[in-house]
Amino acid sequence: MKRISEVELGRILSSAPNLKDLKYTYAWYPMANMRPTPAGTLDLATLRASLEGHRLELEKLELLVLDDAAVLEEPEGDSVRPIRLEGSRLELHDFSNLRILTAPWVLIAGPSKGEHPSPLRYLIPKSVVQLTLTDDLFQQPYWDWNNEEIWETLSNYLHDVKETNAALDAMFLVGPRLSNMFDDQVLQIVRGFARFSGVSLWTVELTVDDRDALRDAEERARRYG
Repeated sequence: MKRISEVELGRILSSAPNLKDLKYTYAWYPMANMRPTPAGTLDLATLRASLEGHRLELEKLELLVLDDAAVLEEPEGDSVRPIRLEGSRLELHDFSNLRILTAPWVLIAGPSKGEHPSPLRYLIPKSVVQLTLTDDLFQQPYWDWNNEEIWETLSNYLHDVKETNAALDAMFLVGPRLSNMFDDQVLQIVRGFARFSGVSLWTVELTVDDRDALRDAEERARRYG
């Protein structure tokens, strides 16, 4: 679902019982000819409340936040749409049936390490088998993570995965910011650390939205030539 607010999402989901699979993209579109462009606001507490009714049923959840004006087909004005976050992070720890989770790093871990009081194991369900963390919103001014802080947080989580026998089997770091944190030599060390915890770790520079657009284009070409 796209072009709907987190409030509207809740109203729609209230009439969708037994939902197993959900993809929600928050993409803020300002009104035409509005200058200067105001900021959109994503309220994480409201988003959590909208998902609450399905926390015991959802098996796959994909959350994306788009702020790239080119992706949003808004070529004029700033290249990055201002998006504010209300709330420090999105709490999903009690979505106990979730197997596949895709979410922006900044929604799970918060805008900075200083605003991240809880280890990831208290934020990500133990049931998650495949975890994809994206770098959505990394160009926003409140993003304040450096490579060392991100890796420290991730390595602590991988250690906890092993210690708590969590189900995690694969982790993907997606987007230009997260995928380029390590050079080739360091990436091999990082992957070895992840394997010690029973997790395959992959980096993907192509964003999820770009990947989906590419797949759609390939499917159209296959069908219609």
